[in-house]
Amino acid sequence: MLAIFHTLLLPIWPVIFLSAACSLAAIFANVGLMATSAYLLSLAALQPPLAALSTAIVGVRFFGLSRAIFRYLERYTGHDAALRLLSALRVRFFRSLEPLPATELYKYAAADLFSRMVADVETLKFLPVRLIIPLLAALVSFIAITVLSAVLHWQLSLIIFIGILLMGVLVPWLFYRQGQGAWESLALRRADFHAAVVENVRGIRDAAVYDISGLLRQRFVAANAGLIRAAYASQTAVAGCDAAGLFIAQAALLGGLALLVILADRGDLAGVYLAAWALLVQSSFEAFFPLSTTLRYLEEIRAAVIRLMELPPPRPIAALASTTPLSPPIQLLATNISCRYSANGRLVLNQVSLQLYPGRHIAVVGPSGAGKSSLLSILAGLQPPDEGLLRLNDHDLHQIEASQRNSYLGLVLQHDHLFHATIADNLRL
Repeated sequence: MLAIFHTLLLPIWPVIFLSAACSLAAIFANVGLMATSAYLLSLAALQPPLAALSTAIVGVRFFGLSRAIFRYLERYTGHDAALRLLSALRVRFFRSLEPLPATELYKYAAADLFSRMVADVETLKFLPVRLIIPLLAALVSFIAITVLSAVLHWQLSLIIFIGILLMGVLVPWLFYRQGQGAWESLALRRADFHAAVVENVRGIRDAAVYDISGLLRQRFVAANAGLIRAAYASQTAVAGCDAAGLFIAQAALLGGLALLVILADRGDLAGVYLAAWALLVQSSFEAFFPLSTTLRYLEEIRAAVIRLMELPPPRPIAALASTTPLSPPIQLLATNISCRYSANGRLVLNQVSLQLYPGRHIAVVGPSGAGKSSLLSILAGLQPPDEGLLRLNDHDLHQIEASQRNSYLGLVLQHDHLFHATIADNLRL
C-alpha cells in the first residue's frame, strides 16, 4: 500500500507543498488581520493623530487582501493535486483490471467493480486536500504560533500549547477511536448502495422477466437504510469532535484573556494590545479546526484503498516466443480445449478441437450457459483454457505479444459499447 502511494504521490508532491504553503500564508494572514484590526480599534479609541493609525490601517488592508489571495491559491493548488491523483488512480485501476482474464473478472459483479472504480477512487481525492495539506499546515502553525506567543509571555504560550494539544491531537484521537467502526461501516455501506443502484438499473429487464423486481427493490431499500445509519453515526462523531474543539478554543481564549488582563493590570502589557493579543489567541486555532475531520477521512481512505487492493495485480507478460510477423495464411488451431468457471466446478468446455482460418465460417450453437462465450474468449486469447493447446501458425497463442496477437484476432460480442465516434474508430478500438 505504501509503495502504491509513494508512486502515485511522488509526481504531485511539489503541488502539495505549494498548497500547504499557501494554506499557511492564509492562516498567518488571518491571524495578522484579527490582531491588527483589534489593535487599530483599540488605538483609535484613544483618539491619536491620524498618522499614528496609518500603519495599522495599511496592515489591515494588506492582511485582508493577502488572506483572500492565499486562500484562493490554496484551494486552486489543493484541487489540482487532488485531480492529478484521481487521474493517476483511474489509470492504474484500469491497467490492473483490463488484462484480467474472464475467469477472474467473473468473480466480481459489474456493480461492485463500478463502485470501486467510481466511489472508492473518488474517496481518495480527499488524501491531499483533507489529510496531507491540513496536517502539514497544522504542524508548522503549531510551532510558529507557540513561538510567537512565547515572545510576549511564557504563560500565554503555555495556554495556547495546551489548547492546541487538546484540540488538535487528543480530541480527534478520542473521537476517532469512538467513531472508527462507523467510518469503516460508512465506506462499506456506500459501496453496497452504489452496487444496489447499478444492479437495479442494469437488471431491470431481467428482473421483469423473472419477476424478481421486488427482491431487487428490497436490496436497494436495505442498502439505502444501511448507508443512512452509517452516515448518521459518522456525522455524529464528527459533530461531537467539532463541538469539543470549539469549546476548547473558547476556553483557551478566556484563559488567555484572563492572563492578559492580569498582565495589563500589573503594567507588563500596554492596554492597547490587550484585544489584539486576545484575538490572536482565538484566530491561532484556525489551522486546527480541520483536524476534527482529518481522522475520519483517514479511515475512509484506508477502507477505499483496501477495496482497491483486493483486485489482483496485473499478470506479468510471459516470455515472448516470437515477435516477428507471422506468414499468411494465419491459422488458429485449438486442440482438446477444456475449461470450467471455478476450480471445482463442472467442465463447461470438454475436449473441444477446431481450426480457424480466414474465409471459414463456424457456427457454435447451444443453450444459455453452454460455454459459447467462454469458447470465444479462449480463442481470442482473453481467457486461458484449463486444459488444451492453442496455436497460431505453430506458435503458442499466449506466448505471442498481446499487441501482435490482437492484430491477427478480433472479437465482437453482443454487448460491446459503441462510443460517440466514427465506425472506423470503434472498430479500431
